Amino acid sequence: MFGETPRIIGVREVRDGPPIVGSAYCVDRDAGGVAVWRLIIRGAELPGRWIVIDRQFRPAA
Repeated sequence: MFGETPRIIGVREVRDGPPIVGSAYCVDRDAGGVAVWRLIIRGAELPGRWIVIDRQFRPAA
């Protein structure tokens, strides 16, 4: 949930994998209270907003 989420987290390509490849910035929450993220991977911002489901980023609807 948004209120319990850090504002910035490191992003890895695979869980428990090699070094961090980018950052995720918590920017909002959806109607259900789920944190919504902006992703920067290898210096480039991915378009759209993202949510986390089962420890994976998925496009926010």
